[in-house]
Order: sequence, then structure tokens, then C-alpha cells
Amino acid sequence: MAAVPPTAQVPSWMTKEYFVEVVAKKFGLSEDDFTIDALDVKPATEAGDNFASKLYRVAVGVSCKDGSSKKLSLIVKALVNMGMAEEMIQMMNVFPKEKEMYADIIPALEQLYREKGIYVEFGPKCYKNETRPTDSLVLEDLNDRQFRMVNRREGLDLEHTKVVLKKLAQFHAASAVLFERKGPFSAVFDEGMYNVRSKAIFEAHMRPHMETSVKMVRLWPNGEYYAEIMQDFSLSMLDELIKISRANPNGFNVLNHGDAWCNNLLFQYNADSTIATLVPVDYQMCVWASPSLDLLYFIFTSVRGDIRLPELDNLINFYHRNLTNNLNLLEYSKPIPSLKELHLDFIDHIAYGFAACFGVLPICLMEKTENASIDTMMSADDAGRLFREKMFSTPEYVRQMTELLPFFCEYGAFDIRHSGYQTPSGVCSDYLNLPGWFRREFFNDVVEKKLHLRNGNYYITKLEVSIATSKGDNYGSVMYRCKINVENKANNSEESFSVIVKTRPTGMAAEFSDALNPFAKEIEMYEKLIPAFEALYLDKDIGVEIGPRCLKTCEKVPSDVIVMEDLRSVRYKPVKRQDGLDQGHTERILEKLAQFHAASAVYGVRNGGFPEIFAHGLYNEKNMQMMEHMFTPAYNACLEELRQHASTKEYLEDLEKLRAVAFSRTMDCLVVDPDGFNVLNHGDFWINNTMFQYGSDGCLEDAALVDFQMCFYGSPVLDLNYFLFTSVKGNIKLAKLNHFIRYYHEQLVSNLTVLGYSKPLPTLKKLQMDFYDRIVYG
Repeated sequence: MAAVPPTAQVPSWMTKEYFVEVVAKKFGLSEDDFTIDALDVKPATEAGDNFASKLYRVAVGVSCKDGSSKKLSLIVKALVNMGMAEEMIQMMNVFPKEKEMYADIIPALEQLYREKGIYVEFGPKCYKNETRPTDSLVLEDLNDRQFRMVNRREGLDLEHTKVVLKKLAQFHAASAVLFERKGPFSAVFDEGMYNVRSKAIFEAHMRPHMETSVKMVRLWPNGEYYAEIMQDFSLSMLDELIKISRANPNGFNVLNHGDAWCNNLLFQYNADSTIATLVPVDYQMCVWASPSLDLLYFIFTSVRGDIRLPELDNLINFYHRNLTNNLNLLEYSKPIPSLKELHLDFIDHIAYGFAACFGVLPICLMEKTENASIDTMMSADDAGRLFREKMFSTPEYVRQMTELLPFFCEYGAFDIRHSGYQTPSGVCSDYLNLPGWFRREFFNDVVEKKLHLRNGNYYITKLEVSIATSKGDNYGSVMYRCKINVENKANNSEESFSVIVKTRPTGMAAEFSDALNPFAKEIEMYEKLIPAFEALYLDKDIGVEIGPRCLKTCEKVPSDVIVMEDLRSVRYKPVKRQDGLDQGHTERILEKLAQFHAASAVYGVRNGGFPEIFAHGLYNEKNMQMMEHMFTPAYNACLEELRQHASTKEYLEDLEKLRAVAFSRTMDCLVVDPDGFNVLNHGDFWINNTMFQYGSDGCLEDAALVDFQMCFYGSPVLDLNYFLFTSVKGNIKLAKLNHFIRYYHEQLVSNLTVLGYSKPLPTLKKLQMDFYDRIVYG
């Protein structure tokens, strides 16, 4: 190996033997007809010009048996020691995509035009692709044909821009026709740069990026307003990008290049310096989706700043004209999108261009720097922070973004959550994914109800928001703790209080939530039933608080929301779920459950029952399929674990038999006995839905129930089974089981008597029999 500079960091596998197959293919020789006598390996790009792989320019010297010699220049593209970026890149399928593009798809797209007598090039020739010892491609070096990049910091003028749009139109049109003739592209093209599989990695790396961008935007002219909005939507941007990156099955879709910025566009020039042709490179981010993705990405990263907005409509029109011409040329048989439809689609995907302005445009306009890499850009350390601050403070970048921010705002790009709001929320949060309605004005009636103030007599000075639960502690909703600071204008005083804001979850949990309609139940509980239950005790001069005070509810608009008193602010605390409840805590919460059940039984008798929504709880016929899909894997995993323990083997046969009927047996437990004693069950009565109040001396004083989303009408032993087998300490769970049932019964009968229950009181014997009859529920 000759003339390899030490800075090239040449991989050990890049040997003469590696290039034998390439030379044979390039020159049409047998591998025995030549020897490679020289390799010269250099970096093919400068720092800051390539982020998703490493590129090497390799000069190969060949001696043939016939005495002749040949030289060959190649580009080797490899995924080599990319640090934290490597996992992200692999999650995005970049090399499987590019391999398929060069091996199959690009030749097929070019062939469509050759069939019409037109020569079109969509990429360099590919001589080799490997997955071992690492993912690598060996490509034609377009530099040999005098192809070169435009200076990324200068951007593309109108002539260069139109050449790119013409090429994109050819590429897009051919991909639509190929799809029509051959069927869908492989699944790797279903997702692009932003996808669900890599969401967790993206969020981790985007957080420092987002924090720095907001910090720097504040320093720009008129930047404070936009920084506040950006801080509000924070990581919601990623959810929006994932959504709009997917193909619309009812819309016009194409194979997008996915990374069409100036460094991936190589131009060849005539002797008079006019543009001869263009060849795109780097097909790692291709995605089957709306062509607006490529248009937005290209226009907002690579077109010169002084012509981008003035020429925008003209550029969309130019692309559309070329797209239409090429679709007609290639005999596309489906409806061609109109110019109006393309404009509307462009606006609908506008957030994609906005994201490109913060992810790629600062790289385009930044001066060359040696430490430019994805690792540095996404790193949370000082080096990463300084690099990002430099990116976002380049004078030309600041100048262009000062023009672009109002443009994006006018097209609705800042309404990431589709909430109708594009103004700062006035909320302080640590980059939480807050819903769009979460803003100061939403809490006006909360303040009025809590502090008994009238509108106009106060001002909310500050909202501080944090997540109210730890990971693994909440599944059916999202809960925020919100501290509200209020200025009382009447007496110039300041007050503050804390509330819990509960709203709909996202993802699979949202689908589960929709099937159960839990917020309709919980709103009914907080607005009507719990106050009614507590009033029954108040009529007997007994103060009973079953749960937190409700300060506001919304159903569907702007979302399902419940705002309630923060029990922590009045000395309530949860018990750590991993620890379980001791006897004292168990008995105190059983007292509260008995009060709840007794009041519900009395209310039911006096009011003719409960609304239809309480006929079913967590388990019901409508959501049976979803429940089995969620919990069968857990049951199977549990059996696998039990097989490892000798002490449990005698139960395995019975558990295997139960597997097939577990859900039907569970449903049997829920059947209401019309002649039995029934109550409104809490329905999700486990340790995380209980809280305990302590005195200044640390003594347990009271308990409260929370989370009334799963309430249903039926036997009270369902709550007892659910609670005693999930939430009581393991060393007393069975030892004290009958004691706890008896203790609950005593409290239940006492409360029923106080409230004047008009039917026969349930006996302990009957309660015990019912408990064990429905023990499958436990």
C-alpha cells in the first residue's frame, strides 16, 4: 500500500485484494489477467461535508499480463466506527437502502427513459457492495468526469436550482411509473429519515440539539417570540415529522431521494461554464412518500437565500411542469396531481422544511470545522454545545432564518400539534411533550374555582410543569404536575398552588384508551358521583374525602382533560409499588374502599343504578381481542419463567390448561348477580392508585383513592381480589388474606348502616364465598 497519509485512517480491510473484483468488472478482465500494484487512499470529503458515512477516494494502479498498465479512481463509502451515530444510521436502514438503490432501482429507473430513447443518469456506477467486515460500497469516482459540488455555503443560484428540480422530477416520475408496473418497493423504503423504530434514539439526540437551537434563536432579531413557541412544541416535532414522512395511500407518492441537499448533487459543466448535467449521489435516506418531502428539503437547505422565497412559487411550478411532462412521457396511467394539489401538499408538509432549516441548513452555511460529525452535533457535552452554538450563530444562517421564521409561522408550521395555537403558551417546562392547549389561558377557570377570584382580578404570572409520575407508574393516561403562580390584583398579593393535569396518552396506549372510553367515566365520577357519595356522608355530619377535588374537566375539546387538586400539596404521598403495603396501610385503604363501596351501593338504590358506561370495566367483550393481544405474551413469558423453578413445576400443567381459557374465565367473574350485593368498583384498585396522608409526626392519618377511569358495577370482591393480590406486601398477602376480607367487611357494614342502606346487609360468609368464587380475577 503506497502513499497513505496517516490522517486517512484507512480501515484494515481496504486491501489490494478487496479491489480485485472491482478492477475485473470495470475493465472486463479475468482476475488472473492483472495485478494491483498500488493503492492511494485519501478522504473523499472534508470535515463537515458528510455525516452519515465515511468516504474514501482510492486511486488503484493496475499492471496487466499483456504489459499494459491502467489506473482507476474509485469512491469507497463505508460505515466505519461512527460512534453514537452508528446505531441511529443502522436503525434507518441506510446501507440496505443504498445497496438496493444502486444494484436494482436506479438501473431500472434509467431503463424506463432508455426505452423512450432518452439517456438519463441518476447516480454513479456501483462496482461492489459488501456487508462484511462492514457495510461498504465501491462507486465510480465522478470526479474523473469533472463532476463537482457547488460551494454549500454559497447555495445554488436559479440556474442550478432548476437543473436540480428537473432531475428530481425525472427521478420522481420514473419511480411512480416503476411502482405502477412492478408493485411496491421493498419495506425498507416505507420509512425515511424520521421513523418510529429510531424514535427513542432520535429523541435522545434531538434534546440537546433542540435546547441549543431555542437558546440561540432567543438571541436573533425578534427571536424571543419564536423561541417560546419552539420550546413549547419541543420534541412533538419528531412525532409530526414521522407522521408526514409516511406515504398517503390516497395521495400521489414517489420514491424521494430523502437527502437532496447541495453536497449530494454533483454538476458537470460545458466549456463555456454552462451546466451540462447533474448526477445525484448518496441514496441512503430514500423513502416512498409525497414528493413535497424532497422539494421542501432541497429548497430550504440548498437554494440561495436571496432567491428562495421570492422564487418559491415559480420553483414549485417549474418542478410540476417537468413532473407532468415526464409522467406523460413514461405513460403513467393514474391521475397526475394538479399544480394546485401540489401547492396544497407542499403546505401540508411544511414542517418538513422547517425541520430542515434547523437540522441541515446550519450545516450548509457553517464554516468548515475539523470536529464536524453527527456525534459532535448531537453530543450533550461542552464540545457538542459549542459546536451547535457555532452552527446556529453563523451570520448568514441568522440572516436567512430571520426571514424564514415569519414565513413558516404564516404557513402554520409552528402548530406542530394541530391544536389551533401558534402563540407562546407561557408555560415553563423541561422540554416536555406538552399538548398544544396547555397554556396560561386554559387555567383561568381553575384559578377562579380554587382561589375564588373573578376574571380580571388576577393574572397568572407563571406556570411550571413537570411529569407527575415515574416511568412504569402510569399506563392509561399522561399526568402533569403544574404549579400556578397568581397575582391577585385586588390586594397586590401573590399566591401559588399545585394541580395535577390528566390527559390522553399517545401511541398504542391511546388506542387502548379509545376502546375503554376512560375519560368519560372519570369525568362522570369527578363531576357527579364522587361529590354525591361524599354528600351522603355530609348529610350524616361525617366528613369523608374519597379522592382529590376536581377543578376542571374537558371532554374531547380541546381534549379529554381532568384538572384536580395535587394531593402531595396537602401531605399525601404514594407508597413505592415495589415495596407493597404493610398491614397498617392496607387496613387504612380498605377503610376508604369500604366508604366508597357503601356510598355507591346506597346511591345506586336511591337513584335506580348507574349510567350505561359503568356496565363494563377493564375486561369487556368489545376490547377482548386487544386485551388478549396485550396480555397473552406476558402470560407466556410468566410460564417460561416458572419452568425454571422446581417449586412451581407441579402447577405448570394446570396453568397451561388455563392459558386458552384465562380470558373467558375472567369474563365469567364479571357477571353481575342480580340477587347479590353489588357496588361501583374502582376497577383499577392497586397501590399506584392509592395515596396516604401523614401528620407532622409521620403518623398515618388518612388515605385517598385516585384514577377512576376503570369503574364498573359488580361484586365488591372484584376490587378486593385485584387489590389484595397486587398491592399487599408479599409476606402478609396470604397470611393475612382472610383477616383483610373480614376487616373490609366490618367497615363496609358499618358505613352501609350509617348511610341507611335499605336492603339486607351482606354477611361475611357470603362475602368470603363470593371472594373465592371469583378468585380467578385475582
